[in-house]
Amino acid sequence: MRDWYPFKPSQWKEQGRPIIRIQNLNNPNAAFNRCPDHIPDKYLVQNGALLFAWSGTPGTSFGAHIWSGETGWLNQHIFRVDFDDGQLDKKFLRLAININLQDYIEQAHGGVGLAHVTKTKFDASSLRLPPLAEQQRIVAKVEEILAHVNSADARLTKVPAVLKRFRRAVLVAACSGRLTAEWREAQKHIEPVETLYERIQTLRAERHKKETATAIREGRRKPNDPRNSEKADKPVIELPELPSEWGLYTLQDLSYLITDGTHKTPKYRERGVAFLSVKNVRPFKILDADVKRISQEEHEEINGRCNPEVGDILYTKVGTFGYAAVNRLSYPFSLFVSVALIKPVQECFTPEYAGIVLNSDFVYAQAVDRVSGSGVPDLHLLEIRDFRIPLPSVEEQNEIVRRVRTLFQLADAVDLRLAETIRRVDKLTQSILAKAFRGELVPTEAELARREGREYEPASVLLERIRRTRAEATDSSAKPRRKSRKVSAHV
Repeated sequence: MRDWYPFKPSQWKEQGRPIIRIQNLNNPNAAFNRCPDHIPDKYLVQNGALLFAWSGTPGTSFGAHIWSGETGWLNQHIFRVDFDDGQLDKKFLRLAININLQDYIEQAHGGVGLAHVTKTKFDASSLRLPPLAEQQRIVAKVEEILAHVNSADARLTKVPAVLKRFRRAVLVAACSGRLTAEWREAQKHIEPVETLYERIQTLRAERHKKETATAIREGRRKPNDPRNSEKADKPVIELPELPSEWGLYTLQDLSYLITDGTHKTPKYRERGVAFLSVKNVRPFKILDADVKRISQEEHEEINGRCNPEVGDILYTKVGTFGYAAVNRLSYPFSLFVSVALIKPVQECFTPEYAGIVLNSDFVYAQAVDRVSGSGVPDLHLLEIRDFRIPLPSVEEQNEIVRRVRTLFQLADAVDLRLAETIRRVDKLTQSILAKAFRGELVPTEAELARREGREYEPASVLLERIRRTRAEATDSSAKPRRKSRKVSAHV
């Protein structure tokens, strides 16, 4: 086994032979450092050489590789494994080394998540060695099976994208009326959308009247009427045609209030009231496992203007924009400016339906058209309030929510089954290798010899020949007048 050459950063150039590093073993597209200096030929790596990355992260480049690139230099953290290819099959030897990886990892030194195998321990490890013909049969069978495994794995990796497209298509169908087309045809008595819209405006006016009266009674400044908020003057992009029974209204016209969180960064502390930002909101989900905390005093100051309540919608507007989630948290919290707070008129514009529309491409296309900011995307409240929202009857909203939930549950079930299948496929490779090295994958040389009525060379004879060849090579390369070193081969 050949040691690596300790290249220094000062030797990294753009010209010369490539320096083969860890990242070049598992990523054929990784860039090379090069070195034009004169380096001893013993550090050369030819195409087809067997290499062992002895330091790294298990599951990535750590382990044995057959080099398939141009001739290069052997860099640190990689051994070149030299052997007599007349006695050992290179591909089998790679498999044999990698079947031992877990043992190497358990014996290895290294930091958290890293393994570091010394040359001494690697040399002292044992490999299971059948006769050469059996090695070749094992390799052929393993490659045949793994080709099917890799093909299955490639197909499985495409499923998440298919599920993502499926969910998006469901939302598009929901917001265009196609999802409930036959349901509408079967209904005889549905509240006209114009009547529903008038009811929404009445509820908004009544709420503002109550809030104004409360403010006067408590000696506070009267609240602004959201119905009089400034309107955006940006032309609306072309939107899909809606059913005749539906209406198209601005988000502001369907909400009691649309605002955002505090514009100043509060003082965080270990304990206190939860403080959510854009990282805590994802489509249909509020991620509250990892939240910052602020004092009760700051919370009360922030929530004087932006007070999240159950059923309100959180909508991301800075950085990662366009994610909506219905608030179902049972405890109070405050919001940062990166999240908009939307208070829908829940009696007529249900939170679950609002979440579906705001997560759909119907609204996202409008958000993309309106977002601004150089570097960090930013959706202004003015633009969010002006989003056009498709509005069916409350009965149809509820039916849409039911159907979307059913279809998403189906997709979630596929997701769970997919995750389990991927775990099993990941374990399949090790299972196949384990069977191969237990002699269960192909007939052993002894079994074939008995069937064919011939003699065969036991692995012990092969082992002895490898030891003899290695000892002779060591003796011939030893310096004059120096006692030969004792060599023990572990194969």
